[in-house]
Amino acid sequence: MAKRAKLTTNLFAKTEKDQESQDTKIKSRGVGLPANIWAELDAIAADKNISPHALRAAGLRYFYEQHKAGAVEVTAEIIDGKVQVQAKPKG
Repeated sequence: MAKRAKLTTNLFAKTEKDQESQDTKIKSRGVGLPANIWAELDAIAADKNISPHALRAAGLRYFYEQHKAGAVEVTAEIIDGKVQVQAKPKG
């Protein structure tokens, strides 16, 4: 009969990850938009022969880069009890 192997480490212990891999890890998150905007984004993606997801990811990356560069201003205000968020070019 074979001997049972002994574990020297905890199988359920958390693994250490370096900070760089944590910062660059891709996370998928949903975005709520009206159906007509989704339809227009899908049409743009089809026209450019790219996936709708790739188009949305590129658009969000572009917004992020512009905001980080200080070219976009994001404002929020409460109108009729709802938070309205706007992003527009600075200047």
